[in-house]
Amino acid sequence: METLLCESCKSPTFLCKCNNTWKLFNETITTNCGGGTVRIDDSGVSFTPLRISTMTICFNFNQFINLQILKDNSPDFLSVNYKPGSKKSKEKKKKGSDEMFNSLGIKICFVDRSVEPMIFSNVNIFIFFNGKVTVSGVKTINTINIMIQELIEIITSVEGVVENPENLIGENVKIQMICSDFKIKPLKEDPDGWCIKQELLQNVLVNKFNMSATFSSLSRYPGINLKFPSVIEKDKQISLLIFRSGSIIITGAKHAQDLSEGYKFITDTIIKTGMALFYHDINEEIKQKKKKK
Repeated sequence: METLLCESCKSPTFLCKCNNTWKLFNETITTNCGGGTVRIDDSGVSFTPLRISTMTICFNFNQFINLQILKDNSPDFLSVNYKPGSKKSKEKKKKGSDEMFNSLGIKICFVDRSVEPMIFSNVNIFIFFNGKVTVSGVKTINTINIMIQELIEIITSVEGVVENPENLIGENVKIQMICSDFKIKPLKEDPDGWCIKQELLQNVLVNKFNMSATFSSLSRYPGINLKFPSVIEKDKQISLLIFRSGSIIITGAKHAQDLSEGYKFITDTIIKTGMALFYHDINEEIKQKKKKK
């Protein structure tokens, strides 16, 4: 009833100290994306630490899962949804629905108490009869371990859900996507209302660094869409969405190293471009001050 353990360190294989990818995930983010302040002439720029907003992961159990029995006997505290049906069903999926065809959906909150302050992850779990599992909403690496252990306990507590409860394990855990964000602002006594000149930054990214960066001021939420090459996967890219407020979203990454490189590149670029990249907007200042009330 445990996840597969590493023979060397006896930790779950996807969190073991022998696996540098998992071991160094938090260390990479903390060390390389910890925020900071850089002086530029009489002013400067400050940027917040990178925050993992959500991760999508997948893994599989080593046995088939009887979803109907699990649904009928699930604990009362679980929010469970299961509607067996064909993927080719003509019934349209409701907009905003969290359903996946032929899967059992579970909504549950996990708490990672290994960090201070504690981090809460409201996750959506989709379990398929063949044992495959997709999870969205995870915020920490440790939460992955907590979640798998909890699922094993839930599944094995109901008779008939799996053939060999004592041998149920989770394996082949992979991060499918990481969404993260941070903010960058000029050093001012009152930073509210200071914005990034997006067209200027786009020109710098395209002409100076030969990057793929698009920008349209006509979109509902105008932002620069910068494509940054993965340092881990050949021919793969991550996306950096840069908004005039200084909010920056990094999405599409699967590895901490890609987050780190993307974070470093855009902060270095903004710092080197200097204060000419920022301007003050009184309407933005009013909007930001209203949010703080």
